[in-house]
Parts: sequence; structure tokens; C-alpha cells
Amino acid sequence: MSEIGAPALAVRVALIANRRRVRFIRRAGPRPFGFDPSSDHPNPAIISEAAGEGSVRSGIAGLLGIRTSIWTMTLQYGDALNPSTTFIQVISDFHRDIQEARPVEEELARLAGGDLPFDLTNNATRVEQSSKDLQITVQREVLRVSAQSEANVIAFQFNQEGVLVTVVARNPPSRIPDFARLSDLEPFLAPLEHLSYNDIAARLASRPRPGGVRWPDDRS
Repeated sequence: MSEIGAPALAVRVALIANRRRVRFIRRAGPRPFGFDPSSDHPNPAIISEAAGEGSVRSGIAGLLGIRTSIWTMTLQYGDALNPSTTFIQVISDFHRDIQEARPVEEELARLAGGDLPFDLTNNATRVEQSSKDLQITVQREVLRVSAQSEANVIAFQFNQEGVLVTVVARNPPSRIPDFARLSDLEPFLAPLEHLSYNDIAARLASRPRPGGVRWPDDRS
């Protein structure tokens, strides 16, 4: 067993997967949308998802170190586990097949209802979704978008440079930070690359297992 909660085997597998993910992202060189680095945005800012085609052929190519493309990438800002704070996901879908399967209402419902790998809210009941106009800035251009809302969560989409961007925010700030297309992902990758055994163990221990049960604390 690990020093912090999660089983040692799970931690070691996660460490290996994490290092491979960093290499995969560096090779692929994606340019997702996120908040302008100079803007006032929630922290920490991390990469929570980066996925390619998902085929067997693509997976083999990745294992062999062959450069493959990323079809979708999610950056998240803020503390996902604290329901009283601001938490924002910025999802960039680069491929048309992914874009066609990304209804904003479903992303809103997932975050508002806690239908994620870990529960992001304490809401026991669901309320109806509503919509409102929202003004945002994307690469210094002011855009108006239609935002869906449910409880304390809003979600909206915009399409820029062929990329479908879906933004889902819990407890959103009064002004959404400015968006930019990011070419330098090292501020996101460097912390991932240097995660220690105990860092990974703590992250796994903080996430409920299926059924909502946390890993036992076996540090004794």
C-alpha cells in the first residue's frame, strides 16, 4: 500500500501514465484555448485531459513514440474539490468528430449535477437550465455568446480558428477572464512532469472510488 491512501500499484501505474501523457502532449504540440496568462484567473491551472483519436492504431503509435495529433484537450482552473470556490473547465475540441458530440447542455448538466469522476457539488436536487447573453473577450476580440445556466454553474461555447471551445464554470466570477490560444504549455506541463510518488498518491486518495468511497488512509 502507498504512504497516502491509494494502493501502491495504482500510484505506480499513475506515475507512469502521467509521464507518458506529458511526453505525448509535448510531441503533439497542441494549441488549446485557455485564459490569457496575463489575466486574473483561478488557480491552480492544470491539464485535466488530452486525448487523441482513441483507435488501436493511434495507441500503438503513441507507445512507439510516433507523433500523433490531439483531438481534444481540457484545461481546468481552480479547485475542483471545493464546491464553494470558482472552478472553470476550458475544453478545446480540434477534430470535427469530437465537436459534433459536445452539446453544451450535457457539459453543464455534468458539472451542475456532479456527474464527474468526483462530485463537484453538494446539490441534492436539480433545477431547470436557463439561458442568458454573456460578453467575453477572445484574443482581444469582444464576442457575445449565449450561456446556459443551472444552479451556480454556467456553460457556453464559441468557435475560433476551427476549434470548438466549451467553457463550464462553477461559481463564475463577475467577469470571465480573457481567452487566448496558448502556444506555450510548459507552465502546465512542468508541474505534471515533476509530480512525486506522494503527490500522485494524495491525488488518488482525494478522489472517491466507484460508489463514492474514498481510499482508506493506510499511512500507519
